[in-house]
Amino acid sequence: MKYLRLKRRRDFRRQRWQFLAVLVTIALGVMLYAASYDAFLNLESSYNNTYDRLAFADMTVTGADASFSSTVAAVDGVSTVSGRRQADIPMRTGSDTLLGRIVGLPADEQPTVNKIDIIAGTYLDPTQPNGVVVETHMATEYDIAVGDTVKVLGGAGWVDANVIGIGVSPEYIWPARNKQELFPAPGTFGVMFVSQDMVQS
Repeated sequence: MKYLRLKRRRDFRRQRWQFLAVLVTIALGVMLYAASYDAFLNLESSYNNTYDRLAFADMTVTGADASFSSTVAAVDGVSTVSGRRQADIPMRTGSDTLLGRIVGLPADEQPTVNKIDIIAGTYLDPTQPNGVVVETHMATEYDIAVGDTVKVLGGAGWVDANVIGIGVSPEYIWPARNKQELFPAPGTFGVMFVSQDMVQS
């Protein structure tokens, strides 16, 4: 045993830089893991806080008729139901044209489910029928600000939509068109929140 200890000491003295490199690599790996895990916990906490604060929907149903909301609201265990219309339509902002999405919301108050966090400007206003709130990712991608105009293609042709607000939605924290298109190409997708009347027109 004495000779083995002596050999280990000699090996360590001869290869001390290699041993030190291994120790530093292990220490860096542990620190990187700890930092990554801490960042993950912070991100998860931020997501959960946003989902709770903006009343993110537990379930979404598409293709239902107008009576669906009242029927589901009567089911035991359902606390809140909110119905709305949305459509994917061509939009123009500056020289860019894209297939964007308009989401109809009540103009006089925030919806009870999937609320919008307004970070600039104001929420929808019944006195401004063409006023829209642009989702923050779209605003950043196309450099859209409050006071700008975005053209949308309606039944009667191109219509000017006036940007009165920029907002964050729990549905579009990750701006995906659907579950099959999680990574739309840059500059091909954007979301605007409009009055229900504007969606129907």
